[in-house]
Amino acid sequence: LLTVLIPAFVFLFWEIYSLLKKLDKKRKRFGLETSLIIIFYTFQPAFINLFFSGLTCRNIEGDYYLQKYIKQKCWESMHIYILSIFVVPCLTIWMFGIPLILLKNIYSRAKKGLSMDAYSYITYGYKDLYFYWEFIIMSNKYFFIIVIAFIFEDIISIFALFIVSYLFLYLPV
Repeated sequence: LLTVLIPAFVFLFWEIYSLLKKLDKKRKRFGLETSLIIIFYTFQPAFINLFFSGLTCRNIEGDYYLQKYIKQKCWESMHIYILSIFVVPCLTIWMFGIPLILLKNIYSRAKKGLSMDAYSYITYGYKDLYFYWEFIIMSNKYFFIIVIAFIFEDIISIFALFIVSYLFLYLPV
C-alpha cells in the first residue's frame, strides 16, 4: 500500500504546491522528478526487502510457512494469490522497472547534453562518463538482500557474509 500511497502523495503535493506558488510546468516537473527519485532511492531497499519477505519460507516440521507471518503456509492458494497480485508485480516494478526507466532517462539526457539536475541525487560525484555507477551499486544491494532473504537465517551467518564480502569486494588485491 505504501508503494502506491507515497508516490500519490508526492504527486498531490506538487499539484497543490504548483497551484499555490504558480509554478510553471518546467519547475513543477523538476520538483516532482527530484522528489520521486529521492523517495525511490530512500525507500527502495526497504520495499524490496518487504517484497522478498513474501517469498521466503521456513521449514517447520516438514511444512513450509512464511518466515515473516508464520501462520500462512507457503505455496497454497492464498500465498500464490498474494504473490501473483502483489509481491511479484511490485518486486518487478521496484527492482527492475523504475531503475531501468531512471537509467534510460539519465542515459538519454547525457547523450543529448541536457541538464542532469533532477537526477543529481543519483549521479552527483560521478564523472559524466560513469553516470551509471550508482545502478551497479544498486545491483550490489539487491544481491545482499537476496542472500539475506533466502540463504541465511541467523545473524552470525549474515555478519560473516558481510565481512567476507567486504574483504573480497573492497580490499585491494
